[in-house]
Amino acid sequence: MSRRYLTELDLSGNQLRNARIQNITGAPADIAPGLVWFDVTTGRLVFGNNTSDGAIDPTAREFHSGQQPSSTISDLAATVKAYRLNEFAAPDNDVDAAGVGLVNVSRVTGLQPNNLGSPFGLDPSAAVSVQDLQTSIDSVRSQFVADFVATTAVAEAGLTDGGSGYATVDGVALYDGARLLLTRQANSATNGLYTLTANGPVAIAVQVGNVVHVTGGTDNADTLWTLVSTGVGNPRWERGVTGGSTLNAFQAPTAPVSFGAQPLQNVQAGAADGDAVNLLQMSTAIAGMSADDRAYTDTAVAGIADNSLSDFAAPTGPLDVGTQRLVNVAASVDPTDGVTRTELTTGLAAERTYADGLDAATRAFVGTTDAATRDFVTTSVAGVADNSLSDFAAPTAPLDIGGQTIINVAPATTGTGVVNRDQLNATRDALRTELTGTSTDIRTYVDQGDAAERAFAQGLDTATRAFVGTTDA
Repeated sequence: MSRRYLTELDLSGNQLRNARIQNITGAPADIAPGLVWFDVTTGRLVFGNNTSDGAIDPTAREFHSGQQPSSTISDLAATVKAYRLNEFAAPDNDVDAAGVGLVNVSRVTGLQPNNLGSPFGLDPSAAVSVQDLQTSIDSVRSQFVADFVATTAVAEAGLTDGGSGYATVDGVALYDGARLLLTRQANSATNGLYTLTANGPVAIAVQVGNVVHVTGGTDNADTLWTLVSTGVGNPRWERGVTGGSTLNAFQAPTAPVSFGAQPLQNVQAGAADGDAVNLLQMSTAIAGMSADDRAYTDTAVAGIADNSLSDFAAPTGPLDVGTQRLVNVAASVDPTDGVTRTELTTGLAAERTYADGLDAATRAFVGTTDAATRDFVTTSVAGVADNSLSDFAAPTAPLDIGGQTIINVAPATTGTGVVNRDQLNATRDALRTELTGTSTDIRTYVDQGDAAERAFAQGLDTATRAFVGTTDA
């Protein structure tokens, strides 16, 4: 029989030993905050919360925070595996499948065989099965296949079976359902890939870079055609190259073609004016020339290179050497001959030497004097420097020698002649000797005068000296 306490039991910090919490089924009828009991049905210890009708299971996740080891959660693996992948948050990084395949992939709504804006017609964000991928590849592969290609304009009436029948393209009569690639229509905006129907051609969408494989036709079977440009309503298709194709598969070049210094072999004999000729044709043509026509050359074609330019007629206009040099040129003989670089360099050096030896006034004089006045100059450029200044006319204005010295000047013999430094030094030395003797005579005279003056002064009485001292100048 239980004992009731009408007041609180204070154990004063002592232990409560061998105590059992009340065991009941379910929850008490009156749940007071802090009430504790053991629910024998769930096997859990339960606390009353801060309301009169609530309870707290301390083992429930919603009533505690922090981390709990996964090993203590018995149903964790089963619970997690029960979730579907689309119930998880989207990954924000790559998912590593660790080399394991993804199987049982369902057919996805992202598969769009006619969507040419993505690789193989797929939605770029959708995963696909191998079956879907193969289906998409087959769809794209078949989409870019044409039965025939028209390399010339086809009349619009020939693209429908409107009574007169389809046109013939590349040697083959068109038919219902045929795929036709139009590349050279008069209205270039209509160039493109079409499926022919009784109601008219149906366009197939293509984009720049798409390649169409043409399977039939007399001349263009098994060729590839690429949409290289759309321009402004101007689709342009170009033929590509397949295995076994010849140069005819290329478009005609619009600029010179370089063969990289390699020979061009097996060239068929040219027939039209613009055709290339092979060596046999050229040799035959030369062999058929008359003796007079070949008078300037040897019998062999290579002999042309052995001739000298002097064997040819003189040109009647400027000779263009194509920015190339003329080498091994002999020295000039006649005034109209071309000169070699050595001759030009020697002449320029002689001119500079002569010009450097002339003062400014002489160069100006020579430059302005007529040919008759300069006839003393020899035919050799270097000979001008051998002439004496006396060969030139006397200057009519002061001669400016530019601050330079005049050397090797002979002694002057006339009053207007220029004296050299030796003459000037001799005159200076003679003048010094003369001045030295005059100076000695002057000092002797002054010394004698000073003695007489002193004797006279001493003979004057004091009064006279005082008078002389007070007299003004």
